[in-house]
Amino acid sequence: MPETLTISTNKPKEKAFDYESLRSTAIQHIEDTASKIWTDYNVHDPGITSMELLCYAITDLGYRTSYPVPDLLTDEKSDPQTVIKHFFTAKQILPTRPATINDYRKLLVDIVGIKNAWLRKRTKKVFADLVENKLVLQQPAGRRNDEVKVKGWYDVLLEYDVTVKKDEVKKALLQKAKGLVLDNRNLCEDFLEVKEVDRQPFRLCSEIEIKSTANAFDTLAAIFLNIQLFLNPLIKFYTLQEMLDAKIPADRIFNGPTPEKGFIKSEELTGSELKAEIRLSDIMNEILKVDGAININEIIFNPTDQAEELENKWVVKVKDGFQPVVDVLASNVLVYKDGMPFRPDMAEVKLRYEKLLASVLDANETKSSEDILFSTGKFRHPSVYLPLRYHYPKTYGIGHWGLPNDATALRKVQAKQLKGYLWLFDQLLANYLSQLASLRHLFSLDETETQTYFTQLADEFKNAKDLFAAEPTITDHLHNAAEPPALFHKRRNLFLDHLLSRFAESFYDHVSILQSIFPATDPKEIIKVKLDFLKIYPALSSERFLGYRYHDAAHLWDTDNISGLEKRLHRLLAFQNGNRRTLVNLITGEAEEIVAGNKKFRFHFKDNHTGKLLLLSTDLFDTVATCDEELEVAFLLATDITNYKVVNDGSGKFQYELHDKIDKLIASGEKFNTKKAAEAALKDFLEMFKAQSEEGMFLIEHLLLFPDNGEIFMPICVDPDCDDCSDNDPYSFRISIVLPAYAPRFLNMDFRRYCERTIRMETPAHILPKICWVSNDQLHELEDIYKEWLMVKAGAKDDTDGKILKQLIIVLTSLKSIYPPSTLQDCTSREERKLFLLNQNSLGTLKS
Repeated sequence: MPETLTISTNKPKEKAFDYESLRSTAIQHIEDTASKIWTDYNVHDPGITSMELLCYAITDLGYRTSYPVPDLLTDEKSDPQTVIKHFFTAKQILPTRPATINDYRKLLVDIVGIKNAWLRKRTKKVFADLVENKLVLQQPAGRRNDEVKVKGWYDVLLEYDVTVKKDEVKKALLQKAKGLVLDNRNLCEDFLEVKEVDRQPFRLCSEIEIKSTANAFDTLAAIFLNIQLFLNPLIKFYTLQEMLDAKIPADRIFNGPTPEKGFIKSEELTGSELKAEIRLSDIMNEILKVDGAININEIIFNPTDQAEELENKWVVKVKDGFQPVVDVLASNVLVYKDGMPFRPDMAEVKLRYEKLLASVLDANETKSSEDILFSTGKFRHPSVYLPLRYHYPKTYGIGHWGLPNDATALRKVQAKQLKGYLWLFDQLLANYLSQLASLRHLFSLDETETQTYFTQLADEFKNAKDLFAAEPTITDHLHNAAEPPALFHKRRNLFLDHLLSRFAESFYDHVSILQSIFPATDPKEIIKVKLDFLKIYPALSSERFLGYRYHDAAHLWDTDNISGLEKRLHRLLAFQNGNRRTLVNLITGEAEEIVAGNKKFRFHFKDNHTGKLLLLSTDLFDTVATCDEELEVAFLLATDITNYKVVNDGSGKFQYELHDKIDKLIASGEKFNTKKAAEAALKDFLEMFKAQSEEGMFLIEHLLLFPDNGEIFMPICVDPDCDDCSDNDPYSFRISIVLPAYAPRFLNMDFRRYCERTIRMETPAHILPKICWVSNDQLHELEDIYKEWLMVKAGAKDDTDGKILKQLIIVLTSLKSIYPPSTLQDCTSREERKLFLLNQNSLGTLKS
C-alpha cells in the first residue's frame, strides 16, 4: 500500500521552521520600535506583506540548512568520487605499516601460498674492549671488557599452504616474503634470514575408549585433526561485515597493514604463535572434544625422536623456533569399543585425517577486505534562490509580470525603488544559500580554492541591469567586499587547522616561528605547506616509522626512497624537495699547479652539480695552508656584491672579478662574449652563494652500518670511572641526522632550534637521534662516500675489504656542528658588544 504523505500539525522544534513564531517576533519588534508611526498590522499593509515574505524566506533557509550533510557535500553530477576525494576512507586512513610482530605476521599471511609466519628476535654479540676503547668480535683475553648485545634484527619463519610442494614455488614465496618485509622494514630494524620453519614431529601413544556406534577410523582422524589444530591453530579470514557483527570497532578492524585476503582477529593471530611447550592435559581435552571418544585409559605425547623417558610427561618442551606437528604414522593408538581392543591401520587413519584437514583449510577461503562505504547524498540545488519580488502580488509590478505598458513615470520609479530596497534582502539571502551550497569547498584540499565566503548575485528578475551602475564587474565587487585576500588567508588557515586537528596534528609552532623569524613569508606558502601535508597524510601517518628500501638499487639517489620519518620531517619543516639528493650547491677547494718545477696552489669555487668553475684565485700560493687562509678571506668578501666588478679583459671578453677592500683583485670568473652575459652569470653566482646548500637531510641508521664480516666497528665512548655514562653500543636504535648549516633558513639559530625540537619530537621514543649541522666541505665529503655505501648496501657494488664502510664511519663520526662565528670582546672595546652564546656561536678570529 503506498505511503500517504501528510503535513504535520505539531509545532516545529526549531524556531527557524516556525513561521508563526517568526511573524509574532517581527510584529513585536515593530511595536517596540515604530508603534508611534505604524499601527496597522493587518495583512493588507505593504509593510506587513514584506515582513511575512521575509519570515517565509527564513523558514526556507532553515529547511535547506537542515539537509543531511551528504546532500550538502555532493555536487550536481552526484558523482560519489566528488565527495570521497575530500575525505579519507577507513581503509585509507586507519591502516599503518607494520609496527609490531603481529603486524608483520598479518602482512606475511596475506601472501597467497603462506599459511602462517613468525618473527624471531636475534641479537649479535660483540665485546667492548675497555682498555683499547673499541668494539671487537672476540672477547679480549686479559683485558677488561663488556659484552654488548646489538639489538634490532629479526629472522622470519614461514609455513606454506599444504598445496605448496614444489621447491621452485617455495623459493619464489621466500623471495616475495623477504622483499615484502624489507619494503616494510621499521627504522633501526632489519631482517636477516627468511626461511621455512623447521618442524618437530610428535607422536600419540594412547588407549582410548570410543562409543559402540562410532567408527574407529573416523574418530581417530577427528582426534588427530583436533590435536593438529591445537598445536597450530588456523588463522581465519573474515569479511568486514563479519568483523562488525562481532562488535569489533572499525579502528581495531583496520589496525595494522591493509589486508587483501580478508581481516584477521588479533586474538586468533596471537593464539597461533609457535608453542614453547605442550601440556598433556590440553591434548587429552582435545581428544575428548571429539564426538565418539569416551575415555582415555593411557596416554603419552612426545617427540618422535625422544629415546629416553620424559622427566615430566605432563609438560613437554618444544625445540626453540620449531613448529610442533602430529605424526599420524608414528603414533600408536589402541581403541576400545564395548571393551574389545582394536588396533586400527594408521595409514588409513592418516588418509582420512588428511581429507578432514583439507576440508577445514578449504572452508577458510580468502575474503575480500572491503572498505567502509558512506552515503554520497542527493544533490538538492541548495543555492537556487527565487527573489522575494516573485512572491509579491501582481499589483506591485515588480514580479515577472512587470508594470503595464501605460504605467506612469512615477509608477516606474516607485517600482525601481522597491526593487532596489528588496535587493538588499535578496542579496543577503542569496549569499547565505551560496555559502551553504559551497560547504564542500571549505574542507577541500584543492590548491585552487580562493574563497571561504561565497556569494552569488541576486539578479534573477526582469530588467536587473537597470539597478546596477557597473553590472559587468559587480560580481567581483561583491566577492571582494565579502572576503578581502587577508581575510581569506586567515579563514583558509582556520579550516585547514581544523582538518589537521582531526588527526591530532598542528602547525601552530611552524607558523609562529616563520612569522616571527621570517615575517616576509607569503601567507599562500603557509596554506600550501598545510595542504601538501594533508594531501598525503595517510602515508605520512602510516609510514612515520618506516625505514628506506635499501635493497632497491635502482632507486637510491635522486629519488624519494627515504625513511618515513624523513618524509614526515620534510613536510613539517616545509622543505621544498624531499628526495635523497646532492644538497651542496657550491663547493670550494684547492687546485695544484706546477710552476718552474714547484708546487703552487689556487683556491676555487665550483658548482657542485655541474662541476663548472665559478671563481678562481688570481694569486698562486706556496702552501695549502696559506691557500686556505686566503680562501676564508675570499669567502667573506664574496658575500658583498659591492666587492665585484664586471670588466673587459682587453680582448673583447667580459668577466666578473672579486676585489678586496683596497681594490686588489682576488679572484675572477668565467669569460663571456657580452657584458650582459657576465652580469647575468654574476647574479647566478651570488644566488648560489646565498643558497650554498639546499634544505634537506640525510638520515643514517647505525644498525645498517654493522659489519657483515670483519671488525670495522663504529667508535665507542667508555669512561672506566663512570658506570652510568659509558656508551658501548653505538648501533642499537641509533640514527644520525645530518643537515646543511649553510642552507638559508638554517643560518638562523632560532629556526635551527625549532628544527631540532621537531626532529626529536617526531623521532620514535626508543630511537636516539644525533643531529649535526655541517659545513659544505663536510657535507660534500659525506655525500660522496654515503652514495657509494648505499650501492654497497643494495648489493650493486663490491666492498669485500670494507674500505667504503670504514671511510663512511670515519666521515660520519668526525662530523662537527658549525655555528655562526663570533669573537670575544674585552671591556675596553668600543665596538657594539654582541652576546656570545654557548652552543649557538663558534669562536672566530678577528679576520672572520
